[in-house]
Amino acid sequence: MDDVSTMPEVLAPGGTVVTANNRLARSLVLAFDRARRAQGRRAWESPAILPWTAWIEQLWWHSLEAGGAAGRHRLLNDVQVAALWVEVVGERDDTLPGQGRAAAKLAQRAWRLCQDWRIGVQALDEAADTDDACAFAAWAGAFAARCDTEGWTDRRAVVGLLAADVQRGLLAIRGPVCLAGFDQLAPLQQQLIAALQGAGILVRIEPAPSSTPGAKFLVECRDERHEIETAARWARAHRESDPAARVGVVVPDLAGRAVAVRREFLDVFVPDWRLQPRAAGAVNVSFGDSLARTGVCRAAQLIVAALGGDLDYREIAEWLRSPHTAGGGDAGTQAGLARVLRQRIGIRVALRTLLPASESRSPWLERLEQLLDFSASLPARQRAAGWAASFGRALQLAGWPGERPLASDEFQAAEAVQKALADLRSCDAVSGVMDLAGAIRLFSRLAEERLFQPAGDPDAVQVLGVLEALGQDFEALWICGLSADAWPPPARPEALIGLALQRRLGLPDSSPPIARERAERELRWLLGSANAVVASWPQQRGEEAQLPSPLVAHLERTDPAELSLWPGNRAVEALFAARRSEILHTDPPPPVTAGQAFRGGTTLLEQMARCPARAYLEFRLGAREREQPAVGIDAASRGKIVHAVLAALFARVRDQAGLLALAPAAECALVDELIGTVLRDQLPFGDPLVRALAGLEAARLRRLLADFLAGERRREPFRVLATEAMPAPAMLPPSVASLQLTMRPDRVDEMNDGQRLVVDYKTGRQTTKQGATCGWRPCAPQLPLYVLATDAAGMAFVNLNATGVTWSGVGHRSWGVAGVLAADQWSDGSATDWSALRQQWRDALDRLAREFLAGSFTVDRWRPEETGGQWAMALRVQGIDSDDEQEPEEEQES
Repeated sequence: MDDVSTMPEVLAPGGTVVTANNRLARSLVLAFDRARRAQGRRAWESPAILPWTAWIEQLWWHSLEAGGAAGRHRLLNDVQVAALWVEVVGERDDTLPGQGRAAAKLAQRAWRLCQDWRIGVQALDEAADTDDACAFAAWAGAFAARCDTEGWTDRRAVVGLLAADVQRGLLAIRGPVCLAGFDQLAPLQQQLIAALQGAGILVRIEPAPSSTPGAKFLVECRDERHEIETAARWARAHRESDPAARVGVVVPDLAGRAVAVRREFLDVFVPDWRLQPRAAGAVNVSFGDSLARTGVCRAAQLIVAALGGDLDYREIAEWLRSPHTAGGGDAGTQAGLARVLRQRIGIRVALRTLLPASESRSPWLERLEQLLDFSASLPARQRAAGWAASFGRALQLAGWPGERPLASDEFQAAEAVQKALADLRSCDAVSGVMDLAGAIRLFSRLAEERLFQPAGDPDAVQVLGVLEALGQDFEALWICGLSADAWPPPARPEALIGLALQRRLGLPDSSPPIARERAERELRWLLGSANAVVASWPQQRGEEAQLPSPLVAHLERTDPAELSLWPGNRAVEALFAARRSEILHTDPPPPVTAGQAFRGGTTLLEQMARCPARAYLEFRLGAREREQPAVGIDAASRGKIVHAVLAALFARVRDQAGLLALAPAAECALVDELIGTVLRDQLPFGDPLVRALAGLEAARLRRLLADFLAGERRREPFRVLATEAMPAPAMLPPSVASLQLTMRPDRVDEMNDGQRLVVDYKTGRQTTKQGATCGWRPCAPQLPLYVLATDAAGMAFVNLNATGVTWSGVGHRSWGVAGVLAADQWSDGSATDWSALRQQWRDALDRLAREFLAGSFTVDRWRPEETGGQWAMALRVQGIDSDDEQEPEEEQES
């Protein structure tokens, strides 16, 4: 029915065409305008072509002007109705905690069906056959009573009032009314139509198109993806043979596959669309996504949420990257604040703490300060309209929607955000006063529930769902997904309405026969919508074989190869077709220049032992993993706290004699003092969660230190030479010394015999294994390096974790420390005494240092934990052929 210019009896002055959906209304208006231009006209009166909901709202305005029954009620929009349902369902105690909003959405859908089929609350209550149906009947009664009390109505309930106004002659409807694209009229719609006809108004219901004489084929495709690709190639071939042809593709389950379907079509129509996203207008996929998923709206949501004073650190990073705020996308600001954010403990960040965090005041920080000052002036509670105005002002202060010109889709998204603010303002009618947090949640929900689809090119190939295709005319139409298990679709009765009542009244999808009848009716309509029609089904869906629907068994079968298909390459195929081989010559990394110092301390050698390539990236190129702040106090922070407390303790108590001289009460007081000082220095006590966890952490530390100090008293006498510092170093291998590593052993003790013992605190769950310090590539070279640097006679790991306090180590002798072993018991047998073990360490460390100085970039696939995660892209371990792999070097040496 696209050629509406041939219907002068409808579109004469006063005539109205009412469509089943918005898309059909837009198509008819476009066809009307084109017909007028073809007639040579330069100006004409806009046609009265409206979707049903807009027409009902227009009639309500007429009733309001005429003083009719409908006009005496306030017409609620969809947002207000949804807010009212949330309020009604949330006030009752028959929903699960936290499920009120989801239950309200289901109840609203079921109530729409009841209104369409004129099912009253009493009938619902009498037919309720489940607990859910009983609960819904009670909700519906409360909703209807609230509307009656307040004098409210909605776009369905008002239809009955409008019918009464028509019968009384209060609505001046001139000219005929034509209904287009309606597959089935609900009883509520029939009531209004009967009233119009009774008032002498001509009502014409456009019938489904009769069968057209063109070719109708049935095609079998391999699977769903092949089906969509074949449909896209067929559509492009049609458009290239006739650029003016209206070509459509119907995908019944488009709502669940819109992204994948769009991608397949663009791969065919615009193979390089990923490089030119603005050139993706050759295909119009008719499915809207949530407005909240657009970058423009997401930036607005973050700005509004910032009025609360704090944000998740990931939200701050997202805001910094957004180009839709003043100063957004600035690389310098991003880098500075990202570094600050990752040094903090806790997920939520108080935004005011960011203001002095950057050395320079960027435009983004200046806007943030204005926004926070504005937030401080807001009232604690106000109505929805007041919050809508406040949010609008906040967006202005933040420079939304950005400083650069907006693309067409971004401009439309910005307009949709303004409509979401208008929706928030309209909630004033059904909501009371609310606080800022409640208003932010409401605005976010409105943005999430508002569907957004940028206006596409009306001349593009149309990819639609079934209902949107009804009433459209095409030159060529492809209908996908017509397998036996998908068409007709299975019956889906409404769960909140008694099943017997649904089937007695014949509600849509209430039984298999009704669902089949509807599927037959829709398919007949689609088959008559074009001269050239192809129906298809996938031979395979997932792991299941498929058969064609019996409803298309009468169509002539043909092979896809017999159809006219576009033969070109898609994006991936074009990429492979353009590939070329290039021989890369060996380009080893350069060696270290003389005198160059490296940060990172002993971690450099540790990483060199684990993965030389990663050591090169970290210590030669300065690469770093992007740390993720943890919720509460993470393991790394706990380790730093333990080290700081013990360093402070042994700065006060310098030997075992001083420890033994401490009375129990004095020891407890000293430990409490040190724990409190360290926790205040290292934890953000402004975070309520961290503040609550600090008390638990202090209690854990007291228990841990009590066990540790009890063991220290049982050792042979010692004195502490250094904590977190290096005493006078001994001679290191020249290669290691040239690295100029910063060495800070946790503690160096001097025993009664003058020998030194290096002590290292470990707070993780996993203990350091003996083999990690042995072999040609010791994975834990820290303490062996400290032993050589301090000329110590032993080393010991002290494991302080949830399982308790344990010691392990190796030395010239044990000095009464349980867990410190002799050299032949510690090593793998390659060192028979302490001197041999020290020489083995010297040789291994010298080798690691020389490899690093030479620029070694070996990727060790035998340690996937070192080459995965954030390092995988840089190391590209997946690109190494298994045939080229080498065994670990320590095994080769052996």
